Amino acid sequence: MTQSPFSHRISACSPGESDVTLSHRDLRLLMNGIAFRKKVYRGQVLYSTGGIGRNLFVIHAGYFKTTLVNLGGDERVVGFHMTGDILGLEDIARNVRSTIAVALEDSEIIEIQLSRLIRSLAARPDLLQDFLDLMSNSIAFGQSMMLISQMRAEQRFASFLCNVSHEHAIRGYSSSALQLRMSRDDIGSLLGLTNSSISRLIAKFRSGGLIEIHHRNLRLLNMIGLRHLANGTLPWDSLSTK
Repeated sequence: MTQSPFSHRISACSPGESDVTLSHRDLRLLMNGIAFRKKVYRGQVLYSTGGIGRNLFVIHAGYFKTTLVNLGGDERVVGFHMTGDILGLEDIARNVRSTIAVALEDSEIIEIQLSRLIRSLAARPDLLQDFLDLMSNSIAFGQSMMLISQMRAEQRFASFLCNVSHEHAIRGYSSSALQLRMSRDDIGSLLGLTNSSISRLIAKFRSGGLIEIHHRNLRLLNMIGLRHLANGTLPWDSLSTK
């Protein structure tokens, strides 16, 4: 059985675990003299591969995707990010951007100078621990994504839905009524599946009573079933079709 690569982030699939994001209180503290706000409009690139990576970006409002471009020129989605997430953590050591960050809707970010952030965190041990936790989660998520090719398609998609549900819940939003900002192509790119595969999975999940979907408005109807699928404990063939 292959463990869900999202499980270290998803309390829905792994009850008892918690996620770490920056609260509005933490943002106000960090913004004191070391950061400024910036609007990023839908489709706009925040940063690109090869750029200088000396700053971090906290998403104050909105939604982003990050992508990688391989040597053959193919682009693949490696993450989706929403309010409270920090973009650019993976580039701290090299000071060079390894990914492309694009806004999926009109957004607002808080740009933080890393050198000033380090000095600020030195005086705030409580925020320093949260920041270290964020870095740890980012590294673990990147490592676990390497296992995704070992998972069945339905397990990948169920894990993705659990993850989106959890990310909304920890921010105080509904965990069952979701609005997907990303396209099916982007979801497939993240999960290593084609657009047609995502469409077939959506149809099977709908007929199996797991979800309802209208355009990009998604409702999760059976979280227990999704958890079992994500963790590989519910046989795919057991889902009924109507």
